[in-house]
Amino acid sequence: MNLDELLALNPEDVDPSDNEGVPGDDALLEKNLEALSRRSPLEAKRIRSAASRGDLRFIESEEGLSATIGGIALASKRRPLSEAKKFASSFDPEELAIAGVLGFGLGYHCRELVESLGEWGLVVCYEPDLGLLRSVLSRVDFTQMFGSGRFVLICEPDDSVRCNQAFAGNEALVGMGVQLISHPPSTGRLVTTSELFGQTFTNALRASRTHVVTTLANSRTTLRNALMNTDHYVRSAGIQGLKDSCKGKPAIVVSAGPSLEKNIELLCEPSVRERFVIVAVQTVLKPLLAKGIRPHFVAALDYHEVSGRFYEGLSAEDVQGVRLIAEPKANPVILDSFPGEVVCPGEQLLDRMLGERLHRDRGQLPLGATVAHLCYNFARYLGCDPVILIGQDLGFSDGQYYANGAAIHNVWASELSAHRTIEMFEWERIARMRAHLQQREDIHGKPIYSDEQMCSYLAMFEEMFLRDSASGLRVIDASEGGVRKKHTEPMALADAIDVFGSSRVDLPQRSVPVSESNTDERVDARIVALISDIERIVAISEESIGLLEEMIEHQHDQQRVGRLVDRVHAGRDELMKKEDAFFLIESVNQIAVLNRMRRDRVIKLRASNADAREKQRLQIERDIENVRWTRDAARSVVELLTHLRSVLRGEGAKISSDRPDPAVEAIGESQSARKDRVHAMILADTEIGGLGTKRDLGSRVLPESMGGFNIIQTTIARVDSAASIDAITIVTPDPQRVRELLGSIQTTHPLSIVACEPGLVREHASRVGAARLQSSTSWRGSIGMLCAYDESTIPECFADIMDEHQIDGIAVLGADWAMIDPKLVDETVERFRQLSSDKRIAFSQAIPGLGTMVIDRETMGSLRDSRAQNGRRNHLATLGTLMSYLPTAPQADPIVRGVCVQVDPELRDSGVRAIADSTARIDAMRSAYASITDPMSADALMCAQELRETIKIHMPRTLVLETCTGRLLGGRWGAWKRGSLEAVERCPIELNAAHALMRELGTAREDACVIFDGVGDPLMHPGALDLVNLAKEDGIACVEMRTDLLRDGASARDVIESGVDILSVDIIGDHAEVYMQLAGIDGYERVCDRLQGIHDENTDSSIWIAARMTRCEQTLDQIESFYDKWLMLTGCAIIDPLPACARDQRVRAMDIPRWRREQMERETMRVRCDGVVIDSGGKPILAQGSEINAIEEGIERAYQRMRSAVRASALEIKLNAEEYAA
Repeated sequence: MNLDELLALNPEDVDPSDNEGVPGDDALLEKNLEALSRRSPLEAKRIRSAASRGDLRFIESEEGLSATIGGIALASKRRPLSEAKKFASSFDPEELAIAGVLGFGLGYHCRELVESLGEWGLVVCYEPDLGLLRSVLSRVDFTQMFGSGRFVLICEPDDSVRCNQAFAGNEALVGMGVQLISHPPSTGRLVTTSELFGQTFTNALRASRTHVVTTLANSRTTLRNALMNTDHYVRSAGIQGLKDSCKGKPAIVVSAGPSLEKNIELLCEPSVRERFVIVAVQTVLKPLLAKGIRPHFVAALDYHEVSGRFYEGLSAEDVQGVRLIAEPKANPVILDSFPGEVVCPGEQLLDRMLGERLHRDRGQLPLGATVAHLCYNFARYLGCDPVILIGQDLGFSDGQYYANGAAIHNVWASELSAHRTIEMFEWERIARMRAHLQQREDIHGKPIYSDEQMCSYLAMFEEMFLRDSASGLRVIDASEGGVRKKHTEPMALADAIDVFGSSRVDLPQRSVPVSESNTDERVDARIVALISDIERIVAISEESIGLLEEMIEHQHDQQRVGRLVDRVHAGRDELMKKEDAFFLIESVNQIAVLNRMRRDRVIKLRASNADAREKQRLQIERDIENVRWTRDAARSVVELLTHLRSVLRGEGAKISSDRPDPAVEAIGESQSARKDRVHAMILADTEIGGLGTKRDLGSRVLPESMGGFNIIQTTIARVDSAASIDAITIVTPDPQRVRELLGSIQTTHPLSIVACEPGLVREHASRVGAARLQSSTSWRGSIGMLCAYDESTIPECFADIMDEHQIDGIAVLGADWAMIDPKLVDETVERFRQLSSDKRIAFSQAIPGLGTMVIDRETMGSLRDSRAQNGRRNHLATLGTLMSYLPTAPQADPIVRGVCVQVDPELRDSGVRAIADSTARIDAMRSAYASITDPMSADALMCAQELRETIKIHMPRTLVLETCTGRLLGGRWGAWKRGSLEAVERCPIELNAAHALMRELGTAREDACVIFDGVGDPLMHPGALDLVNLAKEDGIACVEMRTDLLRDGASARDVIESGVDILSVDIIGDHAEVYMQLAGIDGYERVCDRLQGIHDENTDSSIWIAARMTRCEQTLDQIESFYDKWLMLTGCAIIDPLPACARDQRVRAMDIPRWRREQMERETMRVRCDGVVIDSGGKPILAQGSEINAIEEGIERAYQRMRSAVRASALEIKLNAEEYAA
């Protein structure tokens, strides 16, 4: 430390003669404040009204003023300017574009940083001491720094709005480097608030970075969507006619946050719609309509095609009186799917594309990051005040991401089962963004999780709320949950309705679509002209690249360089005249724009030290890169515009998929899709299917008149029709039998048969089948994170074959997938080829048997190499895991990424299994094909529809069998399990009775499952493990036991060797105290120890172990620790919904969509230990007023009577509802 630094830090060094100080100058203060007002007007106003600090003493130094405060030096008292230069020089301006500075002090260091960072730099300074600032600004001239616009002052440590405003418009600088810097002399003064400001600054930075990343990632998608929506945009009346149409009227903006279910019912009252303008995000439209609530407007701006599913099944009658306000940049599937009136606000991209002659004022809305911002801005555009927010949590209330009944639940629904709940989906939706989670304060002052993205949305909202509240407008936060929001008034929705709903709202009538003569011809002519201009830009770019490269080569000849520069400039001048064409190119060229700014900044920063020749070379290299990006972006725009012409002429389909586009895969690389060698790889066990159940591949599924093909022949013939595959490889433990079954079938693709070890195939089928049986009609969602594609994939075998034969990728399917759709195979293979990552997969969500999953060799090799860890099977080395939530590697759900080929929702939700692996399914497939004119050309949708019509269910797939009513566990959880506060006593089921039930079921269905569960713990039955043995003897394919694991007597080895396939253990929560509170006994450690012991004994993973917790008030804060621990240990962790009988809870179970609940119930029968058939709530099902007894009547008759009773009850409910509505 030198003398200056010692003096700056040593309070004893103050010369008493300096205490008189240096007088201030009011005129200088005003000049400074006037300049400061440019970027920090509120701060300037507060400084003007503040009093100067009395303990601040200014002293003259060798380089101007220095000062002390309370005896502490604010800068070097000898050379403060040199000290400031040294401070600024410690940061590399090429790596730093924005500096956040903690402490203004005397301001010299800030001024040096502003100069050092250059014209493309920004300094954001936090200084809370207004008195200090007034004193300094009265004595030191900072007008040049303030007037530069490159300095922002913030005086409150938690002023998130000002921090966000500082970054707004400087997003490009964010990508060039940001650092938070402490000013050493100010550290002591700011010790109590600097950490808070640092968090505020960091949150704003994250929000800005999120905006940058989103803008860059979506720039191409934005243009694609906008162009594909040209038809709607040209004919839409726009929103201009709605401006201020509801001046002073209240609006309710409905978002999809978890708190929505707390007050959504209040909107059901018809008078609410008459007194309030209701604007809803698209995700809540169907839940609102289901409750009889018709919003006036629904808004959409989502980029992804999955959003089109929010309108599935809606008719024009359903949305009568509802207008869709759709950003033209939204995915075209949304605008095409909505069956009502679509209104588009103005969009600069399309206005520039259409040109002046087709331009008209459609009304403009401020930019917003989410559909909720769009709704709020639209309500203000209508002139509404106040705006009342509900469902706007911006945080994860009660461990939920979405409100109960959200449209996304329908997307997830096909995966739901006893082992896969909406509660699990909701938590995973949060945890997938774990790296970005932040803890905030909710409206009750309690901690709540939010994530980086939602915090950025909150910051944008708070800026809007500040702007509007400053203008006298009111924002009412009636969400009754979620993150606390600044500049809003918290109020219950019921109170807001009473306070503001005093008069009727009258909205303008339906907008009249624009219909002008020869519009189509004018649009087409405009597109043709743009294509011509952009093709010319491509040519100019090509020529310019050559000229610039020539400059580099002959830089020593400056005369020649000068002539080349003139030619480049001539091309540039011609290009810039094509303004609209260049604007479209730049819109998809955002990465290049950012890179150009970065390179320009570096060149300027180096200019003072570089010689003219070096500076020229840097500029030429920059220009070559820029022009290449422009050329490649122009080519992609030409392709989009050319396709748009075909769409508008009705000759092509709209592009709505987020799949990588070869034309724009990587701007600047001109990358085209790979031509990988992809084989259809078919696992063929001639006797056992993917569920581990018996079936015969030789069974005939096509009538003689249509070829008479057996199962494997049909599968091969259909997949052979896929044009994208290069060959077919059959992997089988019995090559000879496969050849016999194939017979003389001819294929257009090379077909090879590869032998594999029989024991490996059977072991795989047994283990995977046990996990998949209870969700066999779902593409994903099984215990152990397995998916349908795991049934036909043995990584250790397939990876070796791929290595040996140099196969780049495989499309996996089973030999009994006799309805495989070759078109869907082609789509998936092509999607795979377009992916650019090192490890690639592509798949669809079609029901099992219709589609495929394509995996590259590296990924398959990784699965093979990790199959065994520490001497035991690695349950995470599966295809399903690649598409699932993993605590150690959280990722966004692949179904919303480009790796997922979007399919018709009916293919996802049909609830049938298109695989010929059981007697009932083989018969159904045979009947389905008999009703199809040309079976071999039938597509996936036709197959699914026919199969659903022909499948006959005479018996349940799953029997939930109560064995006794005894249970060691009690307390609240015991009461929830019983469905009653009172004790329940029934005699344990007799072995012979259970034997009879299971034998009948096992004989009738190869895929039969039995779950021992009920009021009592099945381990309390005196013959608990004998029941498991009996089930296996009776042909039950999957036996599950759900237990508290508290009863002594059964060792870990006894349980494993009993033959049970799945052991479900209710751990309830993840803390001993909570277990005691809910279960009434101190048993948490004992249960965990026993479960760990069984896991340790289960070295060959012969059984699946599933830990279960119940989501309730007491366990909400334990979901994360429970889920992560058991998921990683056993591969199975289940978050169960709260039982319906739990009345003393603030939270409640998430609703399963009705259609999926009906599918699940159709396959399930629950039987008490006395034989009585019950519903999911434990109540006896009555048939014609009497109970149904399965022990007395047998499984089949009891099931048929149960289904008849359920249908009769459903019909009665429907008729009552219709009568009520009438």
